[in-house]
Amino acid sequence: MLVRIVCQELEAWYFGAPAALAEAFGREEIRRVASSARFREPDAIVQPARALAKLVPEFQKVSGARRLARVLSRDNGSRSFQVLLTGIEGLREQVTESPESA
Repeated sequence: MLVRIVCQELEAWYFGAPAALAEAFGREEIRRVASSARFREPDAIVQPARALAKLVPEFQKVSGARRLARVLSRDNGSRSFQVLLTGIEGLREQVTESPESA
């Protein structure tokens, strides 16, 4: 069993992938966000949903998540995103090695 709880807003993960944000919303200037001190550590951003709304006024949680899902990759600067992926991969390996435990 694996338990992962998103303690901050999910939008922090999006700041970990500024290229995906830029592509999803057609805003090339967003690619430079990662170089800004405020956004360098995505998991430390206070109220990332508000910060994202300032950068992308048309962003809405559900439709934005769908747009980003198409372009988001494993290459993400968010530590918590990486921890989630590692946990999921570990579970997948357990199930693959021991199908009867699924």
